[in-house]
Amino acid sequence: MTDITYTYEIVRVDSENRVMDIQYTSDQFGTILVGARMPWDGETVEGIARSFSPVRYWMEQTLSVSSVSAGTSGQIVESESGDRALLWLSKVDLARAMRDIDHNGQSLWDVFKGHIAQADEVTQEDWSLTASFAESDSLLLAVLTTIYGADAQSHMDALFGIQA
Repeated sequence: MTDITYTYEIVRVDSENRVMDIQYTSDQFGTILVGARMPWDGETVEGIARSFSPVRYWMEQTLSVSSVSAGTSGQIVESESGDRALLWLSKVDLARAMRDIDHNGQSLWDVFKGHIAQADEVTQEDWSLTASFAESDSLLLAVLTTIYGADAQSHMDALFGIQA
């Protein structure tokens, strides 16, 4: 993974509603304006700026997009409630599953840890703070994309037990 360096500036504060606008600027990705809550007592502005940073969004901008043709259709059967439960894996279960997967003579877990170790500070912090992952987690998908490329989603689905 590549480091993403950016600056932030608080460009608007709405104390009454306890929100502010943060302008993030990256030489590589340009400028983006993000609405965020104001820090609580004991929190720092930098901590809030990190929490609301667009780094994941910027990382997603570097990923290849699969082609989709107009007219593509399918059928989905939902549960009676209409809501499909989101699948989750704890970090421990994820590591255990990855240890059992061979990736070019190494466990996927060892390869995955190597990518996390090379990631930018925000990604490493997100990884260390996360205890469980949803099947749609962008951090997990981004790392798997660096490992598997266009096949990342199918490998992620397999980790969560989703069958194609």
